Amino acid sequence: MQNRSSITIGVLSDTHLPYRLASLPPQIADIFRGVDVILHAGDVDDIAHLQPLRRLAPLYAVRGNIHLGDRSWGGKDLPWEVHLTLARRRVVLTHGHQPGLMGWLFKVRDVLRSSLSAEGDDLLNEEIVRRLRRRHPHADVVVFG
Repeated sequence: MQNRSSITIGVLSDTHLPYRLASLPPQIADIFRGVDVILHAGDVDDIAHLQPLRRLAPLYAVRGNIHLGDRSWGGKDLPWEVHLTLARRRVVLTHGHQPGLMGWLFKVRDVLRSSLSAEGDDLLNEEIVRRLRRRHPHADVVVFG
């Protein structure tokens, strides 16, 4: 897959399995059938719930952020980031939020800031993109959730 010039990537994120969903919706298998690789960009609490995807293609998953209301740690056994070479491109897979307590505090700050702005979520997403560009200047692609 590294040396191919093009591939098909299936991307999903924020499934919050099994806290918000008991399992993946059945149509996911149809949607991802035929992809070369699957990237889960964070917030799966129990990686075992992604096993059906492993039957379709190689799967990479990263840790998400903390959701205290759900008693969710976002997949604490998963890495914060995965660095891959796919179709000759340097790819970073991350949830996008900074890790740990400081990351949670920054998220609260960013959400408050965006809620007070007319731009709302656009402002929050732009801040995440700026932060990821600074953190991964050599990446060709950054996938985040």
